[in-house]
Amino acid sequence: MNNIRLFYQENLSNNLTGKLDKKQSHYIFKVMRIKENENFNIFNGFGEWLAKVNKISKGIVEFKIIKQLRAKENSREIWLAFSPIKSNYFNFMIQKATELGVTKLIPLIFERTVVRKINKERLSKIDQIKSGKFDKVDNPIKNAPHTDSELASDKWTHKYTREEAAYPAKFLRANKFWPPVARVDNVYGDKNIFCTCPSMDEFKEDAA
Repeated sequence: MNNIRLFYQENLSNNLTGKLDKKQSHYIFKVMRIKENENFNIFNGFGEWLAKVNKISKGIVEFKIIKQLRAKENSREIWLAFSPIKSNYFNFMIQKATELGVTKLIPLIFERTVVRKINKERLSKIDQIKSGKFDKVDNPIKNAPHTDSELASDKWTHKYTREEAAYPAKFLRANKFWPPVARVDNVYGDKNIFCTCPSMDEFKEDAA
């Protein structure tokens, strides 16, 4: 079953023909090894369609829409109004809001608000999830951080690119910290506390 999904900014409709950009064409042709007359899924903020690769010329994929697979879900939007907080807590809040299905974040500046600068690039990820570019479950925000070993692995099962995982913000290209571990399950850690302290016998040996 085809599970390759690409976000397309332009309008889509049955029997429409179009071209993917250079980056998406490379992903389809070089990474996923899709050939001419093979299918993949393409979507935007209004639904998802099945597309067929008509032609691959000079590294650019030309496609044709075969049929619509699903229309946009008419679900209620969830808005979250908040006062800006420090960076680490802000990123945690964005992550949890995404998991809960928040579709719009509204920063409010009060008289006693300490943090007055908003990471607009981070907030834009919410809009990309809302539009359908990123999956509500499998997206760079929810799965962050990504380790270097995961990004360099031959196996990549996420519905977004390695580049989007490694550099969710532009400034990270010049100042990137590679975390040694991926995301920690905070709930599991709270419920399953264990000690990594050395045993008392080891202290006795050192004293001797």
